Amino acid sequence: MPVSTTWGDLFGSTLVATSLLAWPTWFDLTIAGASAGAWSELVMAPRRTTRWAARDDRGRDYVGTMSGGSGGFGLASLDLSFAPALDPAATALTVTFPPAIDGTTTRATLPIPG
Repeated sequence: MPVSTTWGDLFGSTLVATSLLAWPTWFDLTIAGASAGAWSELVMAPRRTTRWAARDDRGRDYVGTMSGGSGGFGLASLDLSFAPALDPAATALTVTFPPAIDGTTTRATLPIPG
């Protein structure tokens, strides 16, 4: 499902959560932004940030990993996969970016379309 949530300036780029795909036992999230700063470096060196985390508004925790990414034409995107399956009653998801990106703990929340 398209989410199109703009998180603003994170890691030297304006980041946007572009899609959220729910599967029976996991879900995928795509985050995109301009190829700039630490965000661009992350897409080019994905092994630096292999563990991601998320929590929904109902208190369920999810563990994630980078499952793909691409860059070109001034844009960089990451595909992330999280488990377990997304709670169908959740209305918001807070993603915790790995501290390996810039040494800090950064979180960003997106609404989950109903």
